Amino acid sequence: MFRCALVLVGIILVCVPAMAGGVADADAGIARLSAGDAPAAVELFSRAIQSKELSPAAVALTYHHRGMAFHKEGQAGRAILDYSTALWNKSLPREFKPRTLNNRGLAYEAIGEFESALRDYQLAIRLNPNYAEAFSNRGSLHRRFGRHDEAILDYDMALRNGHPYPKFVFSWQGVSLEAQGKRREAMDAY
Repeated sequence: MFRCALVLVGIILVCVPAMAGGVADADAGIARLSAGDAPAAVELFSRAIQSKELSPAAVALTYHHRGMAFHKEGQAGRAILDYSTALWNKSLPREFKPRTLNNRGLAYEAIGEFESALRDYQLAIRLNPNYAEAFSNRGSLHRRFGRHDEAILDYDMALRNGHPYPKFVFSWQGVSLEAQGKRREAMDAY
């Protein structure tokens, strides 16, 4: 009898976390993603979506976050699908749309779809004209293809809008300035 009770307690302890619920799984997924455990985050976000317990806005945000986890796992194609699903969901909070577009642009770049990446960066900037990360990403794409004038302008806008890592933006800007033969300005940027 005692052994049977221990087995039942063990089953309950194993099953309860699996049935935590959509919101709890989504929150746990964000925590795992922040901790750098992308595979666990993908699993938790997937469970949250499958639970059918999330509000439409929470579903959209969960797709957005799962896209981030897929991208961190090196699965850019799956990330693009999740970002697109989040964007198609009319309940995605407005403030997340530029970020989702920017992230999808990064995923497109990862698979070599540079025109799609450029389009997403431009849409992100159109939705949020002060979005420093989208400016720097678009600048890096311009730099990659030798469009250094456009890259420098984008880097300037990224810096004006308070890019969180200005030292990187200055370095990238220096590369474009050096490519134009502006060694003095490049040294200042570096």
